[in-house]
Amino acid sequence: MGNNADRDPEVAEAARCAYRRLEDDYAGCIEQAQTAGEVDATLDARALATYFVAVTRGMEVLGTAGADRSVLLSVGRAAFTLLT
Repeated sequence: MGNNADRDPEVAEAARCAYRRLEDDYAGCIEQAQTAGEVDATLDARALATYFVAVTRGMEVLGTAGADRSVLLSVGRAAFTLLT
């Protein structure tokens, strides 16, 4: 069973654009934190941004499936350990 993006190129492109915008926002925040010395400057901001898009979208799926808040917080905290 597919989703609308599988059948409709316009839906697929809209989803790609939304993910790119989110990734761009995350990358910008990570780069600012690197400049401020709050995040390791040797880390690849774009790769981390892509990772955080995947993690947050996964957390959304878990939340929709009924995962406890404590589980989601644990996932978020684990993800942030990569920044230091």
